[in-house]
Amino acid sequence: MGGLAYSKINEAFINAGFFIGMGAAIIEASSFGIPSIQAIEYIQEPICYGWFYKNEGFEIGAYIKGNPTASIAALLEEGLAFTEKEYEVAAEKSYQKAQAFAIDNTIQKFISFAQNADCNFVFHFPKWKRILLKMASQPFKLIEKKAADTIKK
Repeated sequence: MGGLAYSKINEAFINAGFFIGMGAAIIEASSFGIPSIQAIEYIQEPICYGWFYKNEGFEIGAYIKGNPTASIAALLEEGLAFTEKEYEVAAEKSYQKAQAFAIDNTIQKFISFAQNADCNFVFHFPKWKRILLKMASQPFKLIEKKAADTIKK
């Protein structure tokens, strides 16, 4: 256990056979083609969500109650038993999984989400928040009115 300066992470990835982590680090490791085990934030037990490339969706380590977990030790034993070909397949799948998080892909997903958003969706504010927002916007309306009156003169 210990820290690693971020400036040295690429050097560590080059020499790594496997990676255990979450968040941006697991995406980075996987983009190097390193088979990665997806850790779970705030969990003290030696459990994880499994091989990153096998996990569905875009979750990268947050604790989600009810998600199936696996033993980190068992996964490492499985990984150490990989044949050279199995390791290559896991490395390629890890790389491909990381590509799902590439900026071009995430921007496309965001654009698709925005284009297909339900136009009837209305964000609900309780009445007290609507009143508070209306009151808070009044000084700005007075400033706008004074500015408009000044411009007219």
